[in-house]
Amino acid sequence: AERILSEVDTQALNRTDKAHVNILRARIARQKQNYPGVIKALKFPRESLPRNMQRQILALLYQAYNRTGDRRGLAQVLVDRVSLSRSLNDSNQLWKVLSEFTPEQLTDWKRKTSSPLTRGWIDLAVLAKTSGYDAEKLESALLRWEQSYRNHPAAPERVEAIRAQRSNLAIDTQRIGVLLPMSGPYGEISRVVLD
Repeated sequence: AERILSEVDTQALNRTDKAHVNILRARIARQKQNYPGVIKALKFPRESLPRNMQRQILALLYQAYNRTGDRRGLAQVLVDRVSLSRSLNDSNQLWKVLSEFTPEQLTDWKRKTSSPLTRGWIDLAVLAKTSGYDAEKLESALLRWEQSYRNHPAAPERVEAIRAQRSNLAIDTQRIGVLLPMSGPYGEISRVVLD
C-alpha cells in the first residue's frame, strides 16, 4: 500500500481524494508506530471536508499527539473535536489537558493561534487559573468572557462549572485557625505567637 501511495499524483486529485490519500498515509505511519509521521501526513486544511472524514483525521491526530506527548497538539485536536461534535466527554478531556498548562504557557499559545475558538478556551482556562478566590472578580471576568465569546462550545456548561467550583472553595479570609504545639521544644515560641 505504501508503494502504491508513493506513486499517486496528488496534484490531479480534488481535496477530498487528497485527504483520503493522506489518511491512508497516516494509517500506515500509525501501523509502524511512527506517530510524528501520522501528524505530518495530516497537516492540511480539513475544514471543508465531510464531517465523518474530519472525525477520522481527528481520531488519528488524537492518538498521535497522545503518543508523542505533545500536550498543545493534543489540546488543539480536542478543541477541534469539541467544535465538531459538542461532546461533553471531549470537553471534559480538553479541560483536563488545559488545566495542565501554566497561565504563562496558555498566554504564549494564545499569541500563536488565530483561532477564535481556541482563544476562547485559552482565555477561560487562564481566567479559571488566575481569578483566585475573589467571587466578585471571578464573576466579572466570567461575564466579560461570556460577552466576548458568545456561542462558544465552553458556554454555558464550563462557565457554570467554574462558578460552582469556586463557590465550593469559598474561604473566609477574615479568620484562620492555627495549630500550635504548647509543649516540647516549640512550646515557648507558640506562647509568644499566642500573645
